Amino acid sequence: MVADLGRRGAGGEGKDADAFRAVEQDLNVARVHTAARAVGLARAAVEECLLYLQERHQFDHPIGDFQALRFMAAEMAARVDQARAFYQQVAHLIDLGRPCEREAAMAKLLATEMAVEVTGQAMQLHGGNGYTTEHRVERYWRDARLTTVFEGTSQIQQKIISDRLLPRSPLC
Repeated sequence: MVADLGRRGAGGEGKDADAFRAVEQDLNVARVHTAARAVGLARAAVEECLLYLQERHQFDHPIGDFQALRFMAAEMAARVDQARAFYQQVAHLIDLGRPCEREAAMAKLLATEMAVEVTGQAMQLHGGNGYTTEHRVERYWRDARLTTVFEGTSQIQQKIISDRLLPRSPLC
């Protein structure tokens, strides 16, 4: 039924086309919401890491003094801010009423995959403590992983993006 609506909605008229556009618009909004959720999880993980890097000491220094860990935190923060700017840009397109299926799928894909990586790095920076419930980063990672699944898996987002970038030949 959805595929049939898609064919009629792409160039068709009437209620079916309107219904398909409404569903597509709702999915775009939901994908941007999911991207925002993922960014929030990653941002919380970065904030917790920054505190931990200042609190945890090795060799009479906070581990945040070690350059490798500082650079890791910097990269994590940059990726969070990048994903945040992108989902906000797509949200603005939605607010303007512009078609943005590809952009919404991109924002969701990039933000959720970033969140999994950043929360995983946060666990790594916490060492063995990152796997315990004593610190919230283990929860952030579990929640971030879930964002890659709902509102369409990462692979579904890749399909949406690629279908809009590369139309299929008539032979497929």
